[in-house]
Amino acid sequence: MLQKTVDRLLRSRHPWRMIEFDELSELYVSMLFRGLAISMTGLFVPIYMLRLGYDISSIMMVVAWYFTARFVFTDFFSALTVARIGPKHTMLIGYILLSCNTAMFLTISAFNWPIWLIGSF
Repeated sequence: MLQKTVDRLLRSRHPWRMIEFDELSELYVSMLFRGLAISMTGLFVPIYMLRLGYDISSIMMVVAWYFTARFVFTDFFSALTVARIGPKHTMLIGYILLSCNTAMFLTISAFNWPIWLIGSF
């Protein structure tokens, strides 16, 4: 009886209780690949920018803009997006933005993207 009451009270707030293991493991694998991609990007992008002729202060400015934008915008809007459309759709939006950021880094020599724009994604 107590379990039914707890389930009824928490049902609408915890969608993770209804996800099957297969679906949850897909999310974990997806997050694993995303973490691997971000780690590799974080390692090789500064080297790439150094080879393009950017100085250390510009590279540090990209990192500073990234963490500033993340603190101000991303965490809050991600929480709102998860609450509205769910975690899988939020992850999809995150992957699209990550792809845009990677494309900006790849074309930085051709388009001369502003440092603040690259760091803001």
